[in-house]
Amino acid sequence: MAITSYSRKNMKHRKGGKTLSQETKVAVIKGVELGPPYTTGENLITNARKMVLLDKLLPKLKERDSRVLIFSQMTRLLDILEDYLLYRGYQYCRIDGNTGGEERDASIETFNQPGSQKFIFLLSTRAGGLGINLATADVVILYDSDWYSSSIIIGQKKEVQVFRFCTEFAIEEKVIERAYKKLALDALVIQQG
Repeated sequence: MAITSYSRKNMKHRKGGKTLSQETKVAVIKGVELGPPYTTGENLITNARKMVLLDKLLPKLKERDSRVLIFSQMTRLLDILEDYLLYRGYQYCRIDGNTGGEERDASIETFNQPGSQKFIFLLSTRAGGLGINLATADVVILYDSDWYSSSIIIGQKKEVQVFRFCTEFAIEEKVIERAYKKLALDALVIQQG
């Protein structure tokens, strides 16, 4: 299993005209104090269930010399993740929609270098989905889920582990359910030619 591209559809919710993407943002960030600075010490971790899980997972991945891609739909959430990584002393790279071409290329090159201390790469799903060679990564973390996620890592020689974080009883469960239905439909269409 592997990951490369994502796109977002701004689908309407049945009640009150709210978009599901707005509700998803609330579900994903819920429990994290918003507004700069995002760092609140240990509260940054303990107030969000996904952050607790990430905090348990990353030390184990670093210990086994894994290379980790963390995807999020929202740059604001990437800011929070960046504060977390700084708080824990992890070295990382980041690409989002505001990253220029030269900086983007330099980040990719740094991450892919053998022995690089930067074992984590933060990516927004829109900016990090296409045209990026991060085949040195062996772990993908989908911090939040999108309606239409498709996946491929080309040129990867190692097995890739994918972790899809989901908050129980939140709109994310519906997002993931729809994404899996779409993937099943795509597979059916491809099989039937």
